[in-house]
Amino acid sequence: MPNVQVNKAVKAIDYSGTGVIISGESILSPGSSEPFTMEADRVIVTVPVSILKTGDIAFSPSLPADKITSLSNMEMDAAFRVLLDFKMNFWGQESAFLYGGSESPEYLNAGVGRSENSKTLSLTVNGSKAAEFSTLGTDAIPIILDEMDTYFGGKATLNIRKDLNDKAITVIQDWSKEKYVRGGIAYLKSEGSNQDRINLGASVNDKIFFAGEATDARGESGTINGALLSGERAANEALTSISRL
Repeated sequence: MPNVQVNKAVKAIDYSGTGVIISGESILSPGSSEPFTMEADRVIVTVPVSILKTGDIAFSPSLPADKITSLSNMEMDAAFRVLLDFKMNFWGQESAFLYGGSESPEYLNAGVGRSENSKTLSLTVNGSKAAEFSTLGTDAIPIILDEMDTYFGGKATLNIRKDLNDKAITVIQDWSKEKYVRGGIAYLKSEGSNQDRINLGASVNDKIFFAGEATDARGESGTINGALLSGERAANEALTSISRL
């Protein structure tokens, strides 16, 4: 069996026996799949909160009550990112961030301090605005450019790069439409606390371990760094449990 397998959608994790049985579907091509089953000694679960909350993966036995409660104290909203490429930098070479918009409260100039040739802005919105943009798709671009035009005297629409079909050159990443993601970052609801992150990240029966930005309880939740740190934690917990055998 290869060390890395892709195009497999896990549907069930059974840890009732001595090992862990993982089952699901192998995606052969769009619209075509076949069932698969494999067994492991330990499993690290890294799927987003959105997937755990909807029960896309059936656990047997069911996950502990405190983990279920902690999941109910978390939410994960829509997330929508756009990269806009311009013919000139009209916002300022030293400006790393632009703030104050209502369509997007923040624009990132990732090239500041790195390249004088960077003429790209990135914006990421979450929640209701992301859901609105998700419905609009590419039709959200003129709305974004119109708002930028009000701040920069029409320079956004004038300088947006276009292809041969006169379409704005942009990249859109709509995580809410990604089947195995369905959202951006997890956050605690008003009734939640940091203990919920600890509960979500806790191992079960020394066989199932949990990682992901939502499980970081040290202030890095919602970030790539938090996800990486949680993966290191879960891996060390799994190794420690094996060493006790």
